[in-house]
Amino acid sequence: MVEYSGKTIQSTSEAVTGKLCRVDSATSDHGNCAKIILWDGKSALGEALLYAAVGVVVASEANASTLRYVKKIAEFYRIPAIKINRDIQELEARGTNRIVILDPQSQKLFIEPDLETINNYFGARPRKAPCSPTLLLRCHARLPDASGEFGGIVVSAARGGRYDEENIYEHLCDIADRNTGTKIIATLSLGSNDGEFISAVRAVYRASVWGRFSLLCSGVGSPDEARRCVSLIHTAFRELDAEEREFNGFIPKGLVIETPLMLLSKPCHRIIDFFCFDYPKLTYRFTGSKGDGACEEIAKYMSVFAKNAGITKIALSTDRELPEKFTAYLHKENVLSEMYVPKALVSLYN
Repeated sequence: MVEYSGKTIQSTSEAVTGKLCRVDSATSDHGNCAKIILWDGKSALGEALLYAAVGVVVASEANASTLRYVKKIAEFYRIPAIKINRDIQELEARGTNRIVILDPQSQKLFIEPDLETINNYFGARPRKAPCSPTLLLRCHARLPDASGEFGGIVVSAARGGRYDEENIYEHLCDIADRNTGTKIIATLSLGSNDGEFISAVRAVYRASVWGRFSLLCSGVGSPDEARRCVSLIHTAFRELDAEEREFNGFIPKGLVIETPLMLLSKPCHRIIDFFCFDYPKLTYRFTGSKGDGACEEIAKYMSVFAKNAGITKIALSTDRELPEKFTAYLHKENVLSEMYVPKALVSLYN
């Protein structure tokens, strides 16, 4: 094992592990191994590469401009980045294509870690005791008088279904003004028009300067659409950054899980901070009916998805009462952090 010290550029709460890859080898390697990118400060960091990356390492010769760029990219993709006190040649010779652990908290890089180090970072940990999910209210705009009962509100970003940037921006600013300090989850549907979706994301980013917004994207039916969604979100970020507009592109971002294919696929969570299960749509698409006949099987799939998502938060949205066996199983497995419900169901889950 070789241990290097450095300086953290962008931190995360947990260490990550993967194969240390130069940009050229990382883009040509299509294996399933997680990748930590060793960046020379010159090669292009494309979206396809960063989508699969779990961390970034730069060498001692990286200048201030390089470090600012890496910090911005790493913060957007929610991955750690660290500058190591060694030159690029040594890091390539010692670490390329080897398994490493990157710990942004201790500012360390471990190349080919020994078993003791691996166990210290990724050994079995005590399971957290089940806790009740935070309740958020699905509504149009205004938080009711009993606002203390809720952890926030969930609203549609597009007023009247119009995906016009200025219209959405004004709509969300109005909601933020009337719900000062409240967590607000703004929902957008991916759709087929990339330009409209980018404009809508731009509006959410701009409005997020004035309120506690999160972005939740629906209409994502497959892993390919999830990748497209992430790419468009990043495009909106790059456009606003290039225009030097006032915006907050680092708000929490989420995906609605509403198809069996997405529920049964490996979670995509490089820049995704939370997932939301749409219970009515999932049950209908699994069974072809509006009943709850398959709810116990679906709950098991949800539990597996949540475990594969790691520390990424999980929410559930419903417009009807949930079966008792379904909620009991999710509680026992400690799956949910939040629930999104309409006012009519508040008394059932509060």
